[in-house]
Amino acid sequence: MRNYKSKRFGSHEVKKGKFKGSLHISTESYQKYIGEICYLTYYLDRRMLPADPEEVSMTRILINLTNIFDNEMELIIKKHYKKNPSKKGDKLVKKIKEGFVSFKEKFTWLSSHKLIDNVQYDIMEDLRVLRNKHTHYRFSSKRPKFKYLNYPLMTKKSLRNIFIDCNFLLKHLEKISGKRAEWQIIPPGYADELNWGNLKDVYKENMKIRGK
Repeated sequence: MRNYKSKRFGSHEVKKGKFKGSLHISTESYQKYIGEICYLTYYLDRRMLPADPEEVSMTRILINLTNIFDNEMELIIKKHYKKNPSKKGDKLVKKIKEGFVSFKEKFTWLSSHKLIDNVQYDIMEDLRVLRNKHTHYRFSSKRPKFKYLNYPLMTKKSLRNIFIDCNFLLKHLEKISGKRAEWQIIPPGYADELNWGNLKDVYKENMKIRGK
């Protein structure tokens, strides 16, 4: 999750140096750079990402969700080994700082330490598999048929199930990490406005589908 503000756009007050107190405005050179990088991103997206906009959006959702859980799991692992120091723990924390620990390795670690149950493990495994399939997209004349909980992925039902499952999972991880949530995965009031129903009941139903 982002923890900084953009210093490139908008008029920001300069906090230090000889221009302290004046306004910082993005340079013409930077504006040209933004134009180039945006054009080249669009150029590659059209050729490498799925063709339909809803599939591109799903790819970004899956990447964002796994990144959120990545962050929470790292906090939990660091907190655990701060209280229970060991050579093995020091090695793992060092690998995390250097960026060499996979998403699956992290949630497998949580599972082995009884910090998540089988349902929560399966949620993250499903996310990992779908994210990899979307980000490592293969050219095809037909839309790939991915599923979430036995339902086609590119449907309203699967979209809601993913967000509901991940919302409860994030709350669980935040309790362990001790981190105070700044915001939840499901926007406030959004589920009620669109009549998603009782979220706990939906989550329990999803557990039944998983056979748990």
